[in-house]
Amino acid sequence: MLETGFLDSEAIAAILAGHLHPELEVGHLGFAPAASNAASDTINLRLIGRGGHGAQPQLCIDPIVAGAHLVTQLQTIISRSLAATDSAVLSIGRFQAGTARNIIPREAILEGTLRTLDPLVRERVLGRLEELVKGLETAHQVKAELETAVGYPLLVNHPDVVRQVKAQAEQLLGPDCVHPGLPRMGSEDFAFFLERFPGMLLRLGCRNQEQVRTAGLHSPFFDFDERTLSVGVRLFTHLLTTYDPRQ
Repeated sequence: MLETGFLDSEAIAAILAGHLHPELEVGHLGFAPAASNAASDTINLRLIGRGGHGAQPQLCIDPIVAGAHLVTQLQTIISRSLAATDSAVLSIGRFQAGTARNIIPREAILEGTLRTLDPLVRERVLGRLEELVKGLETAHQVKAELETAVGYPLLVNHPDVVRQVKAQAEQLLGPDCVHPGLPRMGSEDFAFFLERFPGMLLRLGCRNQEQVRTAGLHSPFFDFDERTLSVGVRLFTHLLTTYDPRQ
């Protein structure tokens, strides 16, 4: 959208986005005062060994064992290479290898995601990742092909917009229904807009208090109370008609 240039000729005072937030009840609003959502990097790793019969592992180079070892090692980056006050998440979401129970495969594919709130932390984690992968080649005799790619940037809410939106939201919803919060490690493409324009991401409460448990975002069981749609419409209409860039 930004690359089309359709906003280049517009005088944009602020840009706002809303995201469902199942941790809050319907009618409540959350937001982060500054950094709101983490930057993301994708991780793709191919481990190449030597396949063979599962009954003769001594004749093979097992990429599954190497990959399993690495998945465990990766968690030590967060717990042992970063300070406890630094925030980072490194998760492997795909580990695919093999075609039959009695065959050691030739290769294994691992894919994952890195989320960080600080560029220096990001560089530290990526550096340690490369070191561990190189060590894996020596320790397990596999060939490792590692690729990382930058995803979404860090989403940072603009302080002047946050101040005014907070005041207007408290006026509409009530002070007890507006909640400043911590950054989330999920990433958002809205971050690209905030690199160009002042604005903020709002978290719209969508939990129904009558439900015992509400599934989290991206869960296959996620559902939301549709009353939050009317709350969002009222809130954004109010903000669009009251926002004053001079304040």
